[in-house]
Amino acid sequence: IMDVPSAEVKRVLKNRRFQAADDYKALASLDAVIVCVPTPLSEKKKPDMSFILDAAGRIVIPPQYEHALRFSEDLACVKWNGRYGYIDKTGAYAIVPKFERSDSFAEGFARIWVKGKEGYIDKAGNVVIPAIFDRAFDFSEGLACVEVMCKMGYVDRKGRPAIKPQYFMAYSFSDGLARVWLKGFWG
Repeated sequence: IMDVPSAEVKRVLKNRRFQAADDYKALASLDAVIVCVPTPLSEKKKPDMSFILDAAGRIVIPPQYEHALRFSEDLACVKWNGRYGYIDKTGAYAIVPKFERSDSFAEGFARIWVKGKEGYIDKAGNVVIPAIFDRAFDFSEGLACVEVMCKMGYVDRKGRPAIKPQYFMAYSFSDGLARVWLKGFWG
């Protein structure tokens, strides 16, 4: 058990306060049972409980896609017949597969690829920021890092330049700050 110090595990095992078992017959004599399953974390490091049903043995959405990403903002990006779209948690298409490539939602926007360029759609599947960027990253704190002609900068939720492309390398904002590389130095 990686999250609990070994000394603590030994102590509760010795006192018979904890017993690991894989035999269902042991359940008959117990007052309480704790079932431990791995719980994936969201990008914000919070438990993503949408996968618990799979861990309990129920298949919620039958495997049928060429590729699928995790659920984010109640939608999962899936690839079907060579195109990307989005399904909801029942498996119904929320946005039919029509994109060359796409990614998970962040702050209401998902990145899409059109003819090798990147842009953004909203949760209705509308292109809200055209695919004009060489590279684009998820929105964070209202801004998205984008690359244009080998320079990185930031755009707002309308696609307007918020910080002009000038950095050799840049990352998403976190706690009001973003890490950037300019003239050979990080700041």
